[in-house]
Amino acid sequence: RTEAEQRLPGFKCELVGQFSQAMSAKDCAGLIRKGDVVVVELPQRCNGGRTMTWEDLQRISAEARRVGARLHMDGARLWEVQPYYDRPLHNICALFDSVYVSFYKGLGGMSGAMLCSDAATMADSRDFRTRLGGSVMALAPIWLDAREQFQSCMQEGFSMRIKKLQEVVRALSEDSAIRSIMCFEPAEPQACLIHVYLSGTQTKLDAAHTKVKQAAGRTLWNSLRGCGYQIPARAASADGDTEQMYFEWNMGPANAKIPTADFVEAWQAFARALAEEP
Repeated sequence: RTEAEQRLPGFKCELVGQFSQAMSAKDCAGLIRKGDVVVVELPQRCNGGRTMTWEDLQRISAEARRVGARLHMDGARLWEVQPYYDRPLHNICALFDSVYVSFYKGLGGMSGAMLCSDAATMADSRDFRTRLGGSVMALAPIWLDAREQFQSCMQEGFSMRIKKLQEVVRALSEDSAIRSIMCFEPAEPQACLIHVYLSGTQTKLDAAHTKVKQAAGRTLWNSLRGCGYQIPARAASADGDTEQMYFEWNMGPANAKIPTADFVEAWQAFARALAEEP
């Protein structure tokens, strides 16, 4: 919020909803005024990819138009949540006045993003991009790579990715040894990403992870992101480590090709290694 107010002169930002829940139309009831810009992130990264229901999206879109406000989608990961809605992308985007999508999140492009809106809004956006120093000399390499990645991803399908993630999450959740040291947020994936919470201090988790990597050559996560919102930051062990850590798990095309049994086997090995830590 602070960063947004600093970078958007003339804007006053107001947060709504609960950090641990998907945004709903009720969160904005009576708060949307003429001239406002309502920003909705689909899906919400802060809580593991939770996302608004289709009915709530329709309600908030109708209310914004009724009072003369604008509805903007932070759709950096729109591709990864589209299967949840089971609707074409253009139907989802039609509820919004403007949509931002990323070329590298989900698609795997080298960099870049795209803003979509009506002609007048886009003309103003180009002017402000120049004023804020966002113009680059050439966009063709980024665009060509993004188009290639988009065509490849659309051919493989994000539906396959989310179904694979749901399958793996169910398999891990059904294993008692794994379940004792792991939980998911949300319990069932709503997008091609999810937050994984692990029981233990970072010191112990990293030590057990190192054992699994050395013994089986399997990397289970890239980096732990802290304790998340499920426990207070003050809940810590004697050495200062929090007793719960999380990481973000994205189901990409490479991960989706790994047999589910391999995920279970690797996490069983991790659970054993963690139990051996003093």
